[in-house]
Amino acid sequence: MTRWKTLPDLFDAACERHPDAVALVWDDELITYRQMMKQAEHVAGGLKARGFGPGDRIAFWLPNVPAYVVLLIACARLGVAAVAVNTRFGPGEVSDIVRRSGARALALWPDFGGLASDAVMTAIDATSLPRLEALIEVGGGAVRAGGWENAPRIPLESLLAADTYEGTLAMPDADCVTFTTSGTTSAPKIVVQPQHAIAHHAQDVAAAFGFGPRTVSLQALPLCGVFGFAQAMAVLASGGRLVMLAKWDGERAAGLIRQWEVDSLFASDDMVQRLLDTGQDFPSLNFIGHAAFNTALADIAERADTRGITLRGLYGMSECMALYSVRPLAAPVAERKKGGGTPVSPEARVRVTDPDTGETLPIGETGALEVAGPSLFARYEGNPEASAAAFTADGFFRTGDLARLEPDGAFEFLGRMGDVLRLGGFLVNPAEIEEHLQAHPSVRAAQVVAIGTAQGMRPVAFIIPADGQTLDDAALLAHCAPLARYKQPVRFIGIEAFPVTESANGVKIRRTELRRMAESELPPDKGPEPPQVVAVSRQREHKFSKANVAEISLVAGLGVEGDAHQGAAVKHRSRVAANPDQPNLRQVHLIHQELLEELHRGGFDVRPGAMGENITTQGIALLDLPRGTRLLLGETAIIEITGLRNPCAQLDKHRSGLMKALLDRTPDGTLIRKAGIMAIVIEGGVVKPGDPIRIDLPPPPHQRLEPV
Repeated sequence: MTRWKTLPDLFDAACERHPDAVALVWDDELITYRQMMKQAEHVAGGLKARGFGPGDRIAFWLPNVPAYVVLLIACARLGVAAVAVNTRFGPGEVSDIVRRSGARALALWPDFGGLASDAVMTAIDATSLPRLEALIEVGGGAVRAGGWENAPRIPLESLLAADTYEGTLAMPDADCVTFTTSGTTSAPKIVVQPQHAIAHHAQDVAAAFGFGPRTVSLQALPLCGVFGFAQAMAVLASGGRLVMLAKWDGERAAGLIRQWEVDSLFASDDMVQRLLDTGQDFPSLNFIGHAAFNTALADIAERADTRGITLRGLYGMSECMALYSVRPLAAPVAERKKGGGTPVSPEARVRVTDPDTGETLPIGETGALEVAGPSLFARYEGNPEASAAAFTADGFFRTGDLARLEPDGAFEFLGRMGDVLRLGGFLVNPAEIEEHLQAHPSVRAAQVVAIGTAQGMRPVAFIIPADGQTLDDAALLAHCAPLARYKQPVRFIGIEAFPVTESANGVKIRRTELRRMAESELPPDKGPEPPQVVAVSRQREHKFSKANVAEISLVAGLGVEGDAHQGAAVKHRSRVAANPDQPNLRQVHLIHQELLEELHRGGFDVRPGAMGENITTQGIALLDLPRGTRLLLGETAIIEITGLRNPCAQLDKHRSGLMKALLDRTPDGTLIRKAGIMAIVIEGGVVKPGDPIRIDLPPPPHQRLEPV
């Protein structure tokens, strides 16, 4: 297969193969490939005559209309980059993107129904955009206020009437299109994609999805977003047909699917729900490429299946392009609905690394997703520091997402690293807790965030109650009892609606705002107790349990004075039998009181010291602490954490079923050991109940606790 390296070459080839095939459908207008390319040549000629050329930029603030595609091809032919501007942006956002991108012109449809372009432009001070030389007006309307009355105007009709430019100034490495990231806490970054990345990716997506001349795809997602843009480029590269929907409406979309016998579309879960709500059948529809944003619609794929609609999970972002990967069409729904999948490009590479150490993780383990391949972006505009930080030394892009590798080169997307909760020493996908909460009849939707406390990071749940229901903290806490203790929310907060950001790729919940709300609304009397010692224990003989005492003395390098495990070399009998000269990394055993409370709720009456620990703590998430953490106990004693205690069969001799209660698994199957931690004594001193505990973390990168 020929690998076209620029967008003009890609579209010229499609036109040469299918000149009279319909490329674009909009309302009752049908535009063939020959007509589309000829219009683009006229527009390119008109822009070139006005001095536009390589290195320039034109901002596109347009809905899904044929003019968007025609202008895009014309700009690409001239080496002019298209700056995608979300049609939902307000005055501040539009002016910011246009200003920072350095656009010389802004293409817009001032009076298009349903968009507030005219009103937004009126609110923008024309003098704030000194580099903006002209407005390219589509649809015959005009901006007539806000200081724009005298701005140079270029009606699209005048460009379509210009002499054609049939050559190309496009270069593979030249800027082709820019997208904005969907950040909610600062100005969005401007992602620059080069010509070769767009051309290569379009061909890879078309091949992976089986697009071709018979394809009829509904362009429901905005072209200003990378999700919709990647769809359009792939369909047109294959010679397929795009049925354009300027503004999303479920009934209108359903009508177009049936009218044009659409076989594919790409949509968010909310959009799929609107389609299902129409009650119509879609026998022509082969699949919907599906992005999950709303946890309340976690079963949308299964419900769509019952209607004969096949949803396929995807992955992508502006930096590596949407549709970077996809789930197999023939996979069972439980697999097919997951985000991620197999990369569409045979040249792509994917890996998962430990977010603390950077170590590459094996198949099945959860960590930070890093990707490589021909669809990677060139840079963040005007931000060389962020650009450099985004890539590893060997060329992988740090996505900021949580994932795990699957066999055969696939991966599962689990969420944004910023959204993921680090609880109990493990990375936890908030969707796991949210879906559990949403199974309760009083809950319509839930969002879970983590806030920092003296006990470590703890989950807080925001709840939209079901119709006619009220928030019942006790009932919800009881409902969460099957979850591991560290996954159980410390607070439930009722809310009428989640704060959201409307991006070009879908509506996204602003978890940063939820975290701020959680921190401000958690009352002081509901906060955790400060870290402290609640009990101390020792036992001279090797017995499973230890006796509670008024105080213990820690001896540097040895352990607890008078305890069976005191010594510089190992004292645990199984370790002695293996190698009596091993250093004793298990001088002091600690368990948190919160674990004993969890066991009590599960029907186990276990007191401090009963499981052999020397120190029982409260208000500190022991399992969250990294190896090498030092705990300052009382006035002088210091211990250093070496690892986890490995639960043993003696637990069941103490209480039947206790060992199972002290084991859990993360969603990816990783074993969680909850039986406490081990430490060595760095500085001696007396420790007694009520003594404060101070935490001294080691320098990063931090290493997760492993059994010792």
